[in-house]
Amino acid sequence: SKPLPVEIITQPAQLGAAVRELAGSSVLALDTESNSRHYYPEQFCLIQIASRHKVYIIDTIALPDIAPLGDLLTDVSIEKVIHSADYDIRSFDRHSGLHIRGVFDTSIAARFTGMTRLGLEGVIRDVLGINIDKSKALQRSDWGRRPLSAQALQYAASDVRHLIILREMLEQKLQSLGRAAWVAEECARIEEVRYTLPDMENAYLSVKGAKDLDGRQLAVLRSLWLFREEAAIRQHRPPFFVLPDTALIFLAIFKIV
Repeated sequence: SKPLPVEIITQPAQLGAAVRELAGSSVLALDTESNSRHYYPEQFCLIQIASRHKVYIIDTIALPDIAPLGDLLTDVSIEKVIHSADYDIRSFDRHSGLHIRGVFDTSIAARFTGMTRLGLEGVIRDVLGINIDKSKALQRSDWGRRPLSAQALQYAASDVRHLIILREMLEQKLQSLGRAAWVAEECARIEEVRYTLPDMENAYLSVKGAKDLDGRQLAVLRSLWLFREEAAIRQHRPPFFVLPDTALIFLAIFKIV
């Protein structure tokens, strides 16, 4: 079958037109990209939405206001097919306060059909016999950089391009196994997931190796952790780029501060 056309959305008027076009759909595929590996605090960089006819790539860095998507996302008459929806649901909540209703999570569905490889690439290959390019380099690329390369946009589109047909095949399997209701229950539960702010007071205790430190060393670790956090925010670089956890523990043990 011919690949779906792709439209990149960077202007409010384009977003409005896309929302009007998508409002008539009964099912949409959805995915998001953030750049937590490259930027701190992470930015919400892209939203990919596919109907049966077209893929829209919404540039959330060019378009800081995505509120027009709100009604579309909460409309339960439009099913949203998402692979491993947990992270995407948290991202929408964290960055825009938007929530999603009518979720069908293809990762949950695959698990209930008895599949063991649950990554998107594996599920699409096993169910549809299609190979999508999930190159590690692109997966880890900085989605906040502009302009995005043609390859990066192709990769982003491939994340949603096959989800609707994948959902139909998985649904057939679930029906024959009598497990469709179980998946619906799990998906309803995942819709309620929300982003929670990290507990800054105690976050340093989750550094690997912290549980082996004594009181004095923990006090040093706490100061180092706070210093790293401030530096990361100032430099817009993830904390592990500023100073890896192993270095924090080493400095705390040997009190080199």
